[in-house]
Amino acid sequence: MTRLLPYLAGVSLLLCACQTGAQNQPTYPLTFEGHQPAHPMRLADGTPRTLPDGSPIQLAGGTFRLVLEADGQVAVTRQLDDGRSFAYRGTCSAGSDPRLMRCTASDGVGVPLQFALALRDDWGGGEYRSQGYDPAFGVERVQAAAE
Repeated sequence: MTRLLPYLAGVSLLLCACQTGAQNQPTYPLTFEGHQPAHPMRLADGTPRTLPDGSPIQLAGGTFRLVLEADGQVAVTRQLDDGRSFAYRGTCSAGSDPRLMRCTASDGVGVPLQFALALRDDWGGGEYRSQGYDPAFGVERVQAAAE
């Protein structure tokens, strides 16, 4: 009986770990929102791009809504503070950590969005990280009508 006790304790820990891992798996679609603040346009070397008078070219801030599907598809809606809006479709892929996704999305007209989405362990939010020179900003999970 004394040899059986450590064995049962080990099995119990494994079962508990499996259940905890299952609870950390997301239910798709995942919808996130966040606000990117207004910021200066930047050159390839990271310095602010300026007008002839020397003042920086400001880009409008805006609210991003990202909807991730289980198959890696992503829909991004960008509602700028100045009233303009853009809709993008694309894909995201993850490496060994499913909470760090590399994404590309296009509106079919302009420069595509290239970004990483780094999510917290609980899948409740994280950070949008532009692969350009735009500032990173936080995103939080929201319940969408389709969820």
